[in-house]
Amino acid sequence: PYIESTTLPEPEQDKPEIRNLDKAQVKDLLDRSLPPMYKDPSQESSIKLQEIRGVHSKQEVDDRLTQLNYFLEVATHGLFLEVMKNYDKFVSGMENIQTINQLLQESKLLTQEGKGSLEKLKASLTYKSLRLIYLSRKQKRLRHLLQELDSFQSTCEATSLSIKHATQQGNLYQALLLCKSAQEQLRTAETAQYSAIKEIKNQAERKEGEIYMKVKEGLRSVCVNFNEHLYENVLLAYTHISKYSEVSTAIQSEFMHSINRLTKEGIEEALPHDISTMTLETLAHILHGTELLEALRLILRNLTNLLYNQHLMSRWHEEHDSSESPYPVTSSCVFEPQKVEELKEFYETIKLDLLRNRKHIWKQIQHKIAGFIQESNHFELLKVDEVNQALGWINTFIEIGEDFSGTPTSELKSAVQNKSMDFLIKFHQTNVNNLVNLIEAELWSRLPTPEDYKIKEVILSYLNYAGPILQALSDRFEDFDFSFSSLALGNPFENLQTSESPEPHLTWKSMEGSYKGPVLCPTALNLIKFMGTYLQLALRLTPVSFQVVKSLTQLVEFFIYAVYKTFISEDAKIKLKKVACIKQFQEEPIEVLHDNYLDYQKYSDLANGIARISGTIESYHQEVFSEKSKSLSEKIVAIESSFHLVGAFSCSTEFLKKVLSDSEMHFVEEFLQRTPKMIYQLEDFMWEEAVQQVINLEGMTKQINDLKWNQKSEENNNYVERLIHKIEDLKSRLEALCHESIPHHLQKKVLGRVAQHVVDFLWETYAKINCNQNGREQMKLDLKAFTEGVQELLDKGLEYSVLEEYLDLWKSNPDNIFNWILENTSVPLRLHQALFTSAPSVKSMNKQARKNLQSTIDNHYRDLVSQLTN
Repeated sequence: PYIESTTLPEPEQDKPEIRNLDKAQVKDLLDRSLPPMYKDPSQESSIKLQEIRGVHSKQEVDDRLTQLNYFLEVATHGLFLEVMKNYDKFVSGMENIQTINQLLQESKLLTQEGKGSLEKLKASLTYKSLRLIYLSRKQKRLRHLLQELDSFQSTCEATSLSIKHATQQGNLYQALLLCKSAQEQLRTAETAQYSAIKEIKNQAERKEGEIYMKVKEGLRSVCVNFNEHLYENVLLAYTHISKYSEVSTAIQSEFMHSINRLTKEGIEEALPHDISTMTLETLAHILHGTELLEALRLILRNLTNLLYNQHLMSRWHEEHDSSESPYPVTSSCVFEPQKVEELKEFYETIKLDLLRNRKHIWKQIQHKIAGFIQESNHFELLKVDEVNQALGWINTFIEIGEDFSGTPTSELKSAVQNKSMDFLIKFHQTNVNNLVNLIEAELWSRLPTPEDYKIKEVILSYLNYAGPILQALSDRFEDFDFSFSSLALGNPFENLQTSESPEPHLTWKSMEGSYKGPVLCPTALNLIKFMGTYLQLALRLTPVSFQVVKSLTQLVEFFIYAVYKTFISEDAKIKLKKVACIKQFQEEPIEVLHDNYLDYQKYSDLANGIARISGTIESYHQEVFSEKSKSLSEKIVAIESSFHLVGAFSCSTEFLKKVLSDSEMHFVEEFLQRTPKMIYQLEDFMWEEAVQQVINLEGMTKQINDLKWNQKSEENNNYVERLIHKIEDLKSRLEALCHESIPHHLQKKVLGRVAQHVVDFLWETYAKINCNQNGREQMKLDLKAFTEGVQELLDKGLEYSVLEEYLDLWKSNPDNIFNWILENTSVPLRLHQALFTSAPSVKSMNKQARKNLQSTIDNHYRDLVSQLTN
């Protein structure tokens, strides 16, 4: 049966809130409400039995569980309060535990590290103990090795000192032998076991390389400064460095490299600034003036020295080739007979190769200098003296090179010719412009030249000052008076020798008040100075000597043309052009054609010369040639100056023969023959017009025609005294006009031309007069009186014999008249016609016979004119 349990007390109706209970309340509540058996742990099993036995219903179980849960919560709360009472201590204790754990971990790591360090220390102590044992043994071995090294060092120092001493003295072959011997000793089994000697072996190899460089430096040195001792050492050393067949190539290569190096060094020495980064072409472009001249001299000096040292090499082989004078270094260093013979053959090969390579060296040298000259942009801007100096150096250098190589110098000569032509073009153009300026300012007045001023001496002084002819610059010369051995006396390009033009032979101060020298205008005097310079250039610029001479003739012709254009009137110029174009005037009457024929005979050289000159001059300088003056004295000065210019040029023919070919000299001779004729004809042409201006014969024709010519008188007519008076008056005017500026012989020459013009005037007048034999005799008397009256005023007698024959022929028979007319073709045909138609014997002929003779005369003169035109 179910029994109601009363074991647990009834819970209080109003239960307190558990969470609001403190620890004392919890204890009090449990002590009061909870049976004692629950407080004794030993009764745990009996409590369970009692509880189970005391349960009689489900509700009772639930109540009991509710009570127990409540008590449990109270107990739990009590425990919580107890726990919370010691919680801070618990947390602090947990932190201490964690710290202790961390310290334990660190202690563990330190312990492990300490253990590793102890193991390493133990191993190190073990190694060091073993190392000490090893070093103690090694020390014993090193003491022995040091003793050997001290001995070896002494040997090495002695060997190195010997090598150094041999190298300094130029005994390169001996130094090379010592170096090779040292290397062989270092390769022995005794020395090979020591690793410390490896560096010494390397030093020995470097030393051998240094000797190789010394050998190359020695070869470079003997190329520019030959030393026979060093040269033989270099050859012997090369026999160890390379094969015999490669030595000649090395020598030739060094000469080729030296050409480039010495060329650049010459330019560097001439320039004050750094040019190490510039090419040779660039340097040639920027060099000018004295820098260009100095650079050229230094280049030629360096390369001449190179050629001479190559010559010394060849001569050294020739001197020691015989058994009487053996090779000194070879004899002292090589003792094996087979080796000695082998080296002799080697030296012989080198000697032959040196001779064969000369043409290659010279070809490269002239190529280098030709390129330098061609690339120069300022060569043509040099002064004349500088060009003479430069060409003189090049001429000497070509002589040296051709004697050295035995081959021609085509490339260098071509470059010099081109640059000479460029210089000449520039120089000539400048002088043409100067001449134009001089002519523009020319007053055509005479300079007061002193008596001792001789044009020929001036020209010869220029020619003698020009120096030797530069034969080597031109291919027309074959043999030169040069010996290569003369270089032993010194390098011709070692010192710069400046040259200056000769002092002028005439100064303005020396000309004051002096009129006893040649008649020259200022332009002519300057042109004579130009001529002297041109002739100098003709002797120096031998590649273009002919072009220089042609340029000079152009200047002379320019001056003559200026005289023509200045003093000849436009009407006279038209007449002269008609003479030059005589073929175009064939439809004129025969009398006019014959007059043209006579003008052509008198002025053909002048007409053709002026036509030729004007085609090349007037188109460029037409503004210069204006008609400026008509003064008689100025015309005399102009003509005389022209004659003196041609005479000055003729003084140079003997010199020009030395530089010009036969065909070129033919041009010069033709010029000297043609030009004086042209000047004489210009003078006649000028006076033909001028005479009509200086003497007035107007009115004289009527006076002469009005005379009674059929009556003969024992005295001459009055017009003769009047004509003589006109000549005397002209003489006085000339003296007053010219003073001392025109010499008396030239004044007389002018008077002679005027008097001859009067004779021609009388002839023209007499031919038109119709008179008897008495009148002809009177004419002869008047003519004789006039010529005798002016004879003292003239420099030579007048030509009037043909006129006397003409007057006497009037009374002759028709055959004599006919034959005389055919023979004297220099007399105008109109005068012949006057004689033929007025002669009594001709008039007495029948009309047909007279007509036949007249036709024969006309045909004869037509044939004469046609021969000229054809």
